[in-house]
Amino acid sequence: MALALTALACFATLDTTTKYVTSTLGVSVLVALWFRYAFQAIATTAIMLPVRGRSLLRTAHPRYQAVRGALLLLTSLFTFLSLKYMPVGEFTAIAMITPLVVTLLAASLLCARGWTPEGMKFAMGNRERMPEPSPLAGRAERMARNTLENFVLFAVIALVAHGAGQATPSVLRGAEVFFWARLIYIPVYVAGVPYLRTGVWAVAIAGLAIAAPS
Repeated sequence: MALALTALACFATLDTTTKYVTSTLGVSVLVALWFRYAFQAIATTAIMLPVRGRSLLRTAHPRYQAVRGALLLLTSLFTFLSLKYMPVGEFTAIAMITPLVVTLLAASLLCARGWTPEGMKFAMGNRERMPEPSPLAGRAERMARNTLENFVLFAVIALVAHGAGQATPSVLRGAEVFFWARLIYIPVYVAGVPYLRTGVWAVAIAGLAIAAPS
């Protein structure tokens, strides 16, 4: 629980410092991006190289690792550019929509087996007499409903704070804690990890409490 809270706090701090160095200090987005990954690469190598040895630098699937690295680079680049021109709170609110949409689509596709020809035909039809979901599809569907319900609460709190002109650092920090907790909640719930799932859910609720305007 403490590790999860620390990780979420680090994510929130990362977004805030990115906004500060690119907008207030005028640091180039490319410089900020380069420093982030240079520091991460040096720190990770220093910690893991004594443990893993040269196997740390080898992979059985270099193409997949290259694609993963490129996607991570593009994600950070677009994030930094967005934070340069947008308030942190608005960026967090928009970013929250993406995992929600992916979650709802994934749950629907899993229930209908949308990756098969029969499933695609069923998904594009009226979806009458839905097949009995598998355990994985059932968890994905329940997680999607839970995500939607919590997002409604988050949207209400965000709109009230914005309308009241109370977009304080505390509100922004709570919104980011909620966002990252819900992001972690998705794979934890789908994987079926019961106690960790409840702990991450509690962290998200704590984020809502922090974000609630006084």
